[in-house]
Amino acid sequence: MRFFYTFLFLLPFFLVSCSEPEDPNALLKKEVKAIDDYLAANVTDYIAYDATGIRMVVHEFGEMPAPEPGQLVSASVKGTLFTTGVLFTDIHFKSKLDSIGEEGLHYSVSALMGGSRATIYIPSQYCYGSAGTSIVPPNSIIAYEVDLREVFRTSAQQEQFKADTATIRTYLKENSIANVIEHPSGIFYTLETEGSGAKPRVYDNITFNYSGSLLTSAATFDAGTLTDHNVFNLIQGLRVGIPLLRRGGSVATFYIPSGLGYGITGSGTLIPPNAILKFKVSLN
Repeated sequence: MRFFYTFLFLLPFFLVSCSEPEDPNALLKKEVKAIDDYLAANVTDYIAYDATGIRMVVHEFGEMPAPEPGQLVSASVKGTLFTTGVLFTDIHFKSKLDSIGEEGLHYSVSALMGGSRATIYIPSQYCYGSAGTSIVPPNSIIAYEVDLREVFRTSAQQEQFKADTATIRTYLKENSIANVIEHPSGIFYTLETEGSGAKPRVYDNITFNYSGSLLTSAATFDAGTLTDHNVFNLIQGLRVGIPLLRRGGSVATFYIPSGLGYGITGSGTLIPPNAILKFKVSLN
């Protein structure tokens, strides 16, 4: 399973004259509290809370995979100062994810599913910091409205994707697997049992049983139960697939192209590069 990535910040140690050391996270804590207080009082949409202190208010959940390094993203971004509401940027761009230089925005865009709309609240240290810019004052919390319209595979990824989906279709036909649903993301799935509960969001924690194998192999490379596990911490194919199911007993089998699994690197000795995966999932 691929885990959600977090920034690790090295905080400088300052010598102070008083007996108690200064808390290097004091400003961050103050800003996060200001953001959280505002959201609690004013927001009813879904809020994703990140350990960094970044908060994402999701207005529309996209169903396409999240962007990855090397891929082009097409997005609209409107940035305002949190404390005053002053607009300082309003742009549309189509560029590589890697080129989004401001770390907080880069991190947040990479954590959105394709097709999502969200307002992202970012503490100052992940934006323009104590330096600020000519139009952004020092230590400014930033609110970005992001419309992640589309994510584009690289040409090599697209070629592999076409080959994988053709292989999956052939496998399904030759094995007489019926009632297959083809999702626009490229995953295929069958729903054996539908649960009675609500569908989880991609940032929710869930409990589920699973078993995974290569498409053409009966051997299981991984199986077990994940308890209180965040959906976004899964491979792309399951990030897309599990929110399509209902809690409370859904059982489904997912057929996942390699680019939405472990890609060109594979994983360990059991999952080779460009491996198409099959996962059976039972969602509690």
